[in-house]
Amino acid sequence: EILSVASVEGQEFTTAVLARVLKKNEWELVQKLSEELEKRHRLVQERGVRTVGEQRLTRYRF
Repeated sequence: EILSVASVEGQEFTTAVLARVLKKNEWELVQKLSEELEKRHRLVQERGVRTVGEQRLTRYRF
């Protein structure tokens, strides 16, 4: 489900958008993406954190 929603945002996506759409905790999504989908399955790659105003956006890429 996470990857399906992320794919709508595009090749690069943010955990902030995922959290809003999926109604899940953003930190839990970061953990799942980093530990399971990036390190174990190599489906995504973290692209860093970007600050927009006062919000920090964690970015990933397929």
